[in-house]
Amino acid sequence: MEKTVLRLVLNSLIIVIIVLVLLSFFTLLERKVLGLGQVRKGPNKGIIWGLFQPLLDGFKLFMKGINLLSLGGLLNYYFSPMLGLSTVLFIWGLFSLVWGSGSMTHIFVIPILISSLLIYFFYLSGLFSGSVYGVLGSLRAAAQFLSYECIVLLSFISMFGLLGSYLVPILFVPFLISIIFILLVFGVIMEVNRTPVDFVEGESELVSGLVTEMGGLSFSCLVLGEYGMMCFYSVFISEVMLQFCFDSMMFVLVFSLFFMWCFNWLRLSLPRSRCDLMMMLGWKVCLILIFLNMVMVYSMSMLLS
Repeated sequence: MEKTVLRLVLNSLIIVIIVLVLLSFFTLLERKVLGLGQVRKGPNKGIIWGLFQPLLDGFKLFMKGINLLSLGGLLNYYFSPMLGLSTVLFIWGLFSLVWGSGSMTHIFVIPILISSLLIYFFYLSGLFSGSVYGVLGSLRAAAQFLSYECIVLLSFISMFGLLGSYLVPILFVPFLISIIFILLVFGVIMEVNRTPVDFVEGESELVSGLVTEMGGLSFSCLVLGEYGMMCFYSVFISEVMLQFCFDSMMFVLVFSLFFMWCFNWLRLSLPRSRCDLMMMLGWKVCLILIFLNMVMVYSMSMLLS
């Protein structure tokens, strides 16, 4: 028993270290993609062709001094960003334990944990900053997360309904999967809070939103938490979608890298949208479509059973 627990702990620690390295090089991929889109080279001077540029940037941020706020204090500068990053790493470790076990029910809990817990840390980070910009940014982040969390949740429910049912006619499966996939990807893009939907800091009145008063270690933890969500959703969507066709580790890896590339390419190619239009689109269009899709999936299963 003790050896089993020790082995699980060591496996989780190894996964956490791998994820931290992945997140650091994900920032390098982002800068390379942005450079490619602007017809210039990305980072290419740091040690070996710029490959260690993320490590140099991380050391620079961690070495910066910390100035505690009179109104924010430790909660804003340390606990909220660090707890957010710790939650992401915990979810990665949990995902590594159940990945490949064949129990999709356990994997299904993970996105709910991410979307439900991280919003509290984002909200508290801005709320206790003592800055009006941080408070407004945290309120907008909470509204955006809660609006699209239900879309992502219903998308996963519909998808697992198709995975667990062999009663839906094969003719309708590609149509239903296409709608679920489009709405799921759109909901994930809105949840990760990156350009072109970074409404938390997307207007001049908000300055930098949540991170207006942050710097150094707290800023690094908050940004790494966002990157961790992007990488996790890339792997998770690839794993779930490939259950319908090619359930192979190589295909999962290729599709995960493709989704990571797409996240960065969206930041490069699309203009920033308006917050009110995206909120209206989520509540009045996407939520209705995914709800009707879920009703179709479970209605077919019940009628044909």
